[in-house]
Amino acid sequence: MLWTLGHDEALPTKLDASWGLCADEFEASGGFPPALYVRAARRLLGDRVFTQNSPAEQRAAGGIGTQSIGIGCYNFDSHTAQRVACPSKAACLGGAPPGVAPGQAYAWMEGDVEIAPGKYQVPLYAVLPKRDELANLLVVSAPSASHIGMSTLRMEPQFMIIGHSVGVAAAQAAAAAKAGGADVHTLDLGKLHEALLADGQIVEPE
Repeated sequence: MLWTLGHDEALPTKLDASWGLCADEFEASGGFPPALYVRAARRLLGDRVFTQNSPAEQRAAGGIGTQSIGIGCYNFDSHTAQRVACPSKAACLGGAPPGVAPGQAYAWMEGDVEIAPGKYQVPLYAVLPKRDELANLLVVSAPSASHIGMSTLRMEPQFMIIGHSVGVAAAQAAAAAKAGGADVHTLDLGKLHEALLADGQIVEPE
């Protein structure tokens, strides 16, 4: 798109020089960032999936107990997928932002979600593969989560919290496996919690 706006001769000449990549950023790669920000991609599919409905359970009295590996609190947020020019509500299936009159034209931001879940416990099951598929894997940045569930887990503070806990869990699983015992699915959750609390990890909402 940027190349077309800057080079396509069918466009008005006034756009030729004014559109394109920033000349003084990422100079070594021609103005283009060397790494793309991938907000949503393929994720783990475990025995359970973290969804927008999960935090209700994880905020309840007692929560999820020793299944908790940390606390999250960022919004369920999904950016606009497309903007649609609607001449009226009827033309856009009756949907419209609050305050739009029936015959009024408006722009509709389809796909936008902004919901604050409050503080919730992050469950261990979100980082585990299916029990019958793998016994030696824990996943931090592509957890078993729905599109909306991932939109809160994906934030850097959550990744750091989950990463710390997964590191502890991996060390305990490796030690147990060496001794002929547990794998990642059969960890002693009481022992894991004890180690996380000793590290200063917060596993229950205050």
